[in-house]
Order: sequence, then C-alpha cells, then structure tokens
Amino acid sequence: MDSPHSFHVEAIADGEATDLLVREGDGAERRYRIRGGEQTDYADFFAELARDYDTRLPASFEAPQAGPGPIAWEPLITTNLSPATHAG
Repeated sequence: MDSPHSFHVEAIADGEATDLLVREGDGAERRYRIRGGEQTDYADFFAELARDYDTRLPASFEAPQAGPGPIAWEPLITTNLSPATHAG
C-alpha cells in the first residue's frame, strides 16, 4: 500500500521524558516531548498530533454520547418453556 505521506521519527530518551523529532517527506520537522510515562502525558502528545496533522483524537477525548432516553422494557418470556425448568 502506497502512502501519500512519509515520515521519519527519531525518539530520544531524556530521563522520564521522551523527545520525538518527526521529519516529513517534504523536509518539514516537528518536535514533540512526552513529559513522562503517565496516561495524561501520552494523551497530551496525541492531542498535539491531532492538532498538527488533522487526525482524529483518541476516543478518550470524546465526550460521552447521549443515549436514546428511557427504554420501555418488556419481558420476552413470562412462563417456563419446559416443565424441566424450575428456576430462572
């Protein structure tokens, strides 16, 4: 599969942090820093990627969707289907 974009990523450890240098095929460079190993550190990084490359944010960033509202439940089975059934 051919991609219209090419990237080279260089990762450099810096204590608990990680610096990322992203070189695009056209020569443009972007630098990112993941401050530590916590989920919020990576969430910040992915938010920056989404902003810079116009990609979708991770699902954890999306607000919960509203449900359809109250559901009128109706039982499907109200009597035993077999005389061998004694419970449930």
